[in-house]
Amino acid sequence: MRSLRQAFDELIDLSPSERAERLRDLRLDHAQERTLLAMLDAGADGPRVMAIPIDRAIDSLREDDELLRSLVGRKVGPFRVLDLIGEGGSSAVFRADRAAGSGSQIVALKLLRTGLFTAHGQQRFRREQAILAQLTHSNIARLVEGGISEAGIPYIAMEFVDGRPITVDASARGLGLAERLRMFVKLCGAIEAAHAALVVHRDIKPSNVFVDTHGELKVLDFGIAKLLDDDDDVTRTQATIALTPGYAAPEQYQPGRITIAADIYALGVLLGELVSGSRLGGTSGRTASATVLSNSAAPPNGLPEGALLARLLRGDIDAIIMVALADDPAMRYRSAGALADDIERFLAGQPVAPCATKPLVPAGSYFPATFTGSPAKAVEQTVASVRHDLDAVNAATDDPPSRVTLPGMRGGSTLVRRGALDLRNVSLFNGLRVSGKLSAAGNGTLRLRGKRAGVVKIRGFQAS
Repeated sequence: MRSLRQAFDELIDLSPSERAERLRDLRLDHAQERTLLAMLDAGADGPRVMAIPIDRAIDSLREDDELLRSLVGRKVGPFRVLDLIGEGGSSAVFRADRAAGSGSQIVALKLLRTGLFTAHGQQRFRREQAILAQLTHSNIARLVEGGISEAGIPYIAMEFVDGRPITVDASARGLGLAERLRMFVKLCGAIEAAHAALVVHRDIKPSNVFVDTHGELKVLDFGIAKLLDDDDDVTRTQATIALTPGYAAPEQYQPGRITIAADIYALGVLLGELVSGSRLGGTSGRTASATVLSNSAAPPNGLPEGALLARLLRGDIDAIIMVALADDPAMRYRSAGALADDIERFLAGQPVAPCATKPLVPAGSYFPATFTGSPAKAVEQTVASVRHDLDAVNAATDDPPSRVTLPGMRGGSTLVRRGALDLRNVSLFNGLRVSGKLSAAGNGTLRLRGKRAGVVKIRGFQAS
């Protein structure tokens, strides 16, 4: 369906009769038609900017900066609008102030924009206010106040962050790879805190992740966030249009409930951009290291030249990013914390196993805890799952590492050296654990420990 802006451009120069006929052909719903007519009226009448009531200025052309700037100097609730600092699909953001004791308080004031003076649009704003009230993390911009002005404009006043996007800040300060990764770990901590409060951000991107003048990271704009326990079927489908192409996960383009996996995807895109200077994701499937080598532009300030940077990213960082960017939400990291853990392991020089941080089966282990098959079958299934994980690691990078550690989902680990598997105390079921080595061809003997101790011979990765 055409956007209202496209429809406006098509209708604005038509005669009244032609416009009415074309408007019928567009088959807009009542709210869309009312908004479009208001846009056409504003465009045709050409009113003087300062003569426009404050509510009409917001409810006019959504891409007309002059109308939005007409709010400067006006009052919205207790706040005086100072200047326009940003625009989004559902709101405009201004720098504003209000009297506070003997001084004044500066805030970022978000106002509802064109086409959202509906029950659903106002509900979205009230939801944001409730969501922000839950988030008290030091790296998340805090809610100052929310309400509805005398002109009927819903507003949210948030902590004003004097800073710049994370990618811009990293380059401006000449941060190296390790410093960028540490900053990203801090971002993951903030997103993990939001997820713990049952909040999905849904729009993580550099312009929503600022670093202030003191070097502190702040996550901005939970305006399209959605409570995980919200059962409103309308928001499940309609809210999917609120996204930023390039950072949105594939499932955000489809109707349905959005989970924290969407944020994991966006974190993967942002991580790739932070360490390579290029936005990854989409259908290209290219790793960060391959993107660096193919990019004729110099890497961001602070990072080494292309070939050296590619060598640093190849292997662990490539694999971490590709797991976060998996098309299937179930194949991504299961949490922002798990993603941060792998980054911290990389920084500490410890083995990294990105694919093992995602659930392989719904039970959260290699097989259900109530598995009733034989120990031999359990071992065989475990080996198959380990091979699945290893295949994912190899597919995630152009230069598969010769040594990978795959943590067991319930403890233990598997060390892989050039295709050979060394299972170390991997949990099976009912307290049973398995250890032992298999050759690259899948041959060897594995030892079982527990109530049903014994050995299982494996040939060609099959229990014999």
